[in-house]
Amino acid sequence: MIAARHFITPFKLQYRRNTATGRTPSMQTITITRDGPLLETLAEVTKNRTQVKQWLKLRRILVNGETAQRHDQPLKPGDVVSIGPVQHTPVSVSPRGLRIVFEDDAILVIDKPAGLLTIATDSERAQTAYYKATEHVKQNSHDPGARVFIVHRLDRETSGLLVFAKTENAKQALQDQWNEVEKRYLAVVQGRLDQPSGTIESHLTETKAFQVFSGRQTQYSKHAVTHYTVLESGDGISLLEIRTATGRKHQIRVHLADLGHPIVGDDRYGKKSTASRLGLHASLLRFLHPTTGKTVEFKSPLPGPLGVEFKYGKTKPCKVKPEPKR
Repeated sequence: MIAARHFITPFKLQYRRNTATGRTPSMQTITITRDGPLLETLAEVTKNRTQVKQWLKLRRILVNGETAQRHDQPLKPGDVVSIGPVQHTPVSVSPRGLRIVFEDDAILVIDKPAGLLTIATDSERAQTAYYKATEHVKQNSHDPGARVFIVHRLDRETSGLLVFAKTENAKQALQDQWNEVEKRYLAVVQGRLDQPSGTIESHLTETKAFQVFSGRQTQYSKHAVTHYTVLESGDGISLLEIRTATGRKHQIRVHLADLGHPIVGDDRYGKKSTASRLGLHASLLRFLHPTTGKTVEFKSPLPGPLGVEFKYGKTKPCKVKPEPKR
């Protein structure tokens, strides 16, 4: 059974409600019957001015098919206003200091800065991506139980794309497919590589001091596979694209150190350097959306400081030319 609700003036609002869950669907349509500014008009029917402002912020409001961006946009009789799902559009910076790349009812994708923990430790509870993401969701929801769920992690020193689930079902759907999720990283490493691409494979073991190393296979070791491609190279420094077939702790850092080209700024597995930060950035995520089933892709460019470190650390890099076929 589908019920429709109608508002006579100043517009007609029609939508479908899921009678099983009691939730309103992803799209509502409003037909305007008199002149008035957008915010005032929608606030009158929703009785929630804050909610309308949030819809505007998330680019959910369309007027005659065009995204509305101004709260004072004039509406006239006959205009059709739609309130739909969050559009796949990057948002600048949230009030909590997180750059929100994408957000809808199921997932939240952020661009984590270097130096920020993913989750809490015994010594740090508040300065984490998880805490800040949870605060963001709570502040922008009328559900007192709103929260995010951990799907994966990035090292504190690593910047880039991090996805949180906003429901337990979304979390489970993402984790079930995580081995198939395409994950790419950009790494600034020391030295110039001999080969334009390659694969590093080993068994990783973590010591009691939380140091990870490659060694023989044991009951405690974990198999790890890392693929790399040289994007650019200069005198003493190179930029690589990294793809991981497994997601082990410190995998990329250990493997590149094993290769003889540790990541710039990696004092744990490489050489001491004057770099301002670790030269590792999570640049791409591609996966099936947990509710729509459609493939979604998110990208994050190399951060400015890393670009400067790479471009001017030793010499301006040149494009790597493939070796001639023999």
